[in-house]
Formats: sequence, C-alpha cells, structure tokens
Amino acid sequence: MNHKNEILATLQNNRIDIALISETHFTNSSNFYLSGYQIFKTNHPNGTAHGGAAIIIRSSLIYYPLPSIQLPHIQACGISLALNSIPINIYAAYSLPRHTITHVQLNDFFTTLGQKFIIGGDINAKNIQAVV
Repeated sequence: MNHKNEILATLQNNRIDIALISETHFTNSSNFYLSGYQIFKTNHPNGTAHGGAAIIIRSSLIYYPLPSIQLPHIQACGISLALNSIPINIYAAYSLPRHTITHVQLNDFFTTLGQKFIIGGDINAKNIQAVV
C-alpha cells in the first residue's frame, strides 16, 4: 500500500465505507493509518512481505472484528456488522497462486465465515470447479 494518499482520496471522494484489499504485502511491522478509518489486516503466516488481506472500514460504523484466518494457502480478515438489522460477516481474502487449494480446504474456509457473509479478494482459483 504505497499509495496511501490515493487510497484515502478514493475512499473519501467515493464515500466508501468498507474496502476489501487483497495481496497487501504487509508484515507484522507494517503500520498503515488512514484518518477516519480503521484497518484490519491478516499477513502471510511466515512474516514476509507477500500475500495478506485487509479491510479498511469507516471508523463511524458499528462493527466488531472477527478472528483472522492465517494459513499458508489463504489469508483472510473479517468484520461483523448489521445491514438493515441483519447481521453479516464481511471478509477480505487472498490466496497465493502457487498454492493449489483443494476442494476440502476451500470448503473448510467457507464454513468458517458464518451463515451470512460477503467475501472479496483473490483466491487465485485455477478453474471454476475449484470454487463451486
């Protein structure tokens, strides 16, 4: 996220409340702050600057963070909030293309997201059968 000012301008100019970011390349020592927003991130588990996912959410919204998913084959972070009084989980996710996610791994991942969820990101599925 080398373009901090561009990101903030895009969020503000387009009145974006929640942004889902994949392939963040953050590490545990990465600090990223945007005025008026909270940032939740999940880094690649080996601590190097590759992979990862993040959610940027307007600070004025009512939400709570969900446990991160930090596996070598997929990283995801999530929040939970109410949309029209309906609780929903929102996740940002990333999977490196060098990993071939099995149907079982993908199913396990989706079952952890909750009953109602929105997910955005790049899971680098090799074909449509991998995600259905």
